[in-house]
Amino acid sequence: MGVLAAHQADSSLILETAHHRLEKHCGVGDQIIVEHNGQRFFTKFRGAKGEFILRETSGAGKAKLTVIQDASYCLADYTKKLAAAAIGHNTRLMVRFISEGTVFSFNTVVNAIYARPPLLMLDYPGRIERRNLRESERLSTLLPVSFSTNGASHKHSGAVVDISAFGARLAVQNLDGVSERNTILTSFTLPSGTRVSNVAMIVQNISSESEKQYVGGKFVAPEQAVTDYYNECMRNLR
Repeated sequence: MGVLAAHQADSSLILETAHHRLEKHCGVGDQIIVEHNGQRFFTKFRGAKGEFILRETSGAGKAKLTVIQDASYCLADYTKKLAAAAIGHNTRLMVRFISEGTVFSFNTVVNAIYARPPLLMLDYPGRIERRNLRESERLSTLLPVSFSTNGASHKHSGAVVDISAFGARLAVQNLDGVSERNTILTSFTLPSGTRVSNVAMIVQNISSESEKQYVGGKFVAPEQAVTDYYNECMRNLR
């Protein structure tokens, strides 16, 4: 559980996971990705409570703490796309989100679904995995790319000029409708011939150099084909 914080309530002990608390890294309204059976769905985080009520018991001459109530949960918007994918009670999910340059992920199960407002109640994660986006070197490349802002029909064109397993930098012809913190959907073909489509990327920075415009960002969730390509290239370069 990591570092623990505890306080007394109704003669029982309330134990909180203080080291990797979900709500320390993911704020209400932040975008998260829910993965199920190879599909990815964008939704929003709506809060969490990581709390376990314990009682001291004794047996065989030893005292121990026993969980008598798991009062922990987390909430996310239950979108129409999630409903259409038949995600319901007891469905197992993988949840991912990015915070301050780190990808967080955890496995969970749907405990309940609320209609008004439409919300998923999920198991609070017992373990949250993390990976620092900045741990990966960028690989210089030149791949034609098309992209659009999330929800827009107009597509921009440009080139991927460097890439890692977790993000990319694009040289673009124009920046109409693109700003920092936007989510853009990128599509490009890897040198292997593999086409990757609608890879979501959060814009982190926009810059101009020698009359060229660049967009740097991080992928909302790693794309397996991009990760495989990047890892193969880095192995060959070492």
